[in-house]
Amino acid sequence: MMEFSCPTITGTLPSPRSWHASTVLPRQRIFVHGGYDGNQILTDSFVFDIGEFILYVLGKHEQFSMNSLYGNACTVKAPIIRHPQDQKMAGV
Repeated sequence: MMEFSCPTITGTLPSPRSWHASTVLPRQRIFVHGGYDGNQILTDSFVFDIGEFILYVLGKHEQFSMNSLYGNACTVKAPIIRHPQDQKMAGV
């Protein structure tokens, strides 16, 4: 029988959004970029570690990216982040 749980997530939760881009990364991580919150275009980026339930904020990108509306995370230029297990993980 399936059971549901509500794990504790650490880090800063992204604001609710639609029209965002996301992609699966190695080591149980998901990259999320941009979107639209109903009022404005969002240009922030996050990595969610689904194994550890931790959200890493990559920051806001000053330059507007059409990718934030059309869902193509493969061309988004994200900064390098520091990950406890990797030391370096290049953005997608």
